[in-house]
Amino acid sequence: MPDAPILTKLTWTSPKLRMRVLFSAFLLAFTCYGFFTWVLWPVQVLGDSMLPNYHSGERHFVNKLAYRSAKPQRGDVVALYAPNGDVYLKRVLGLPGETVSFTNGGLAIDGRELKEPYVDTKIIPREEREDEEGKLGPADYYVIGDNRATSVRGKVPKQDIIGKVVFSKRVER
Repeated sequence: MPDAPILTKLTWTSPKLRMRVLFSAFLLAFTCYGFFTWVLWPVQVLGDSMLPNYHSGERHFVNKLAYRSAKPQRGDVVALYAPNGDVYLKRVLGLPGETVSFTNGGLAIDGRELKEPYVDTKIIPREEREDEEGKLGPADYYVIGDNRATSVRGKVPKQDIIGKVVFSKRVER
């Protein structure tokens, strides 16, 4: 019968074991950091522009790779950079090349009123801005929050869209 292989005993005092544990911990931390920085980015809702579907204080995760191989679709909730550097969650309603207008407190795309089951408020008339209505450019999207009474709305270029909201951690009310 051949001799059994001799197993070396690794104890915590072993420098080899310490290096393996430290390397594994570093690798795990770097992987998690990279994943939550470049792929799935956590954001928190601040404000009421996405009521009644998204509430202030809720945490959401944004897939930053969602639009690398696909384009935003009507109805997608996206995170985007605002001119002041903040991050907003908004709903994509107008796609490149479409014409956006407001009718009877609702939104019309190319002259046809859009049915929006996720909205329970109408758009309150206010002093309109030039960029709120009209034809979208080849790389522009029209975004607006679900709370039409208070939400900022307008055209955004595709490069300002960070990614698509993919899942949420709801806050108990």
